[in-house]
Amino acid sequence: TQNIEEPVISSSRTDTTAQLWKHRVKKDLLDEAKLKSMAKINDKNSPSFLVTKSPSDSHVSIDLSFGSTPTLREQYRSWQKNKVRLGKVLEDLDALAGNIAHTHADDNNPQTRPLQIVTACVDRVDVLRPFPLDIDLNMHGNVSYVGTSSMHIAVEVVEKAKPENRILTSSFLMVARDASTGKSTPVNHLDIQTDREKAEWILGEEAKAIRKKERAISLAHSPPTPDELKSLHESHFAKTKVEQTRPVIHTKDTSMSSVTVTQPQEKNTKDKIFGGYLMRKAYELSMATALKFCGPKTNPFLLAVDEISFHRPVAVGSLIYFDATVVYTTERACQMKVETLVHDLVNDTKHTSNSFYFTFATDCDEKLPIIKPVTYCDAMDYIDGQRRLENSLQAAKNQGTTL
Repeated sequence: TQNIEEPVISSSRTDTTAQLWKHRVKKDLLDEAKLKSMAKINDKNSPSFLVTKSPSDSHVSIDLSFGSTPTLREQYRSWQKNKVRLGKVLEDLDALAGNIAHTHADDNNPQTRPLQIVTACVDRVDVLRPFPLDIDLNMHGNVSYVGTSSMHIAVEVVEKAKPENRILTSSFLMVARDASTGKSTPVNHLDIQTDREKAEWILGEEAKAIRKKERAISLAHSPPTPDELKSLHESHFAKTKVEQTRPVIHTKDTSMSSVTVTQPQEKNTKDKIFGGYLMRKAYELSMATALKFCGPKTNPFLLAVDEISFHRPVAVGSLIYFDATVVYTTERACQMKVETLVHDLVNDTKHTSNSFYFTFATDCDEKLPIIKPVTYCDAMDYIDGQRRLENSLQAAKNQGTTL
């Protein structure tokens, strides 16, 4: 057994993420030592055996002890009275999902090549009720479905004393790559036995089918439907009765931007910028945009995070430009899109990293303004936002949200 020093985790991370990462960093260091050992003996063809695991084998659980640990509670306290900084919870969700994926992918065999696990996308996050700051919560999850090289991971936050009281549900898609070649590689099989495991497997299959369908009808590949074009045409040219009771705002007039330089303290265990940090920064800008757009008296709150795909890793020493825009609204909800442009200062290259989608709702009687697109891109964002917002509202209804 190799002695591994206690990992040092940046103080920028929450205590929750730090605790999860300490375990993962130790495993990463062992994997690195294994790869170096294999390289010395030129063992590029060392075997990679697949084993069969149950969902419970990948189960990871950690407490959010807001009620019993004042110091932890202060880390998550929002400026809004008795509310949690959800951006920090998003970081923790990503960290927990990563640990779950690594646990499932590990075959516990010192003779086989270790795998590299990357986050392909955050499939969905649905907030079902307000986060309480005065009681202890629990965050837990497991692999619920596997493809050839992919793992669908279900994570939820519940009351620790009453686990039946769910506060948040989420799902992540992780993929395995060969640590030497970087190519996709198969992951361990999943043995489904219990009724709960079967139900989660079906949800994973459905999520995969939904992703495939949404890619097929994506506005990047297919034109809007006739009904969507008709709705867009009417909203652009007609003075409807609705506009007499709700103000109209052009898309560009809803935008807010921010820029940050990525620092070493924000890197993940693989020395790239932590995806959870990017989610938090995007969410916090979107919340600021929602507060400005909706008005503070409307008390906007996060209802859902829609699919977030991580196309390319972000290096330390990059400028990241975040642009948040309200793309579609109903009387009580708005759909936000946050785009990120990354400028790698070391290599002087630029690329779009991610697009983040957040659905916000309000709990007051004041109606939200109508969004009026001006450019063609605005119009496509309007239609895409309508689709996403309707999906989020339907998901909230299906899961019995009390927000």
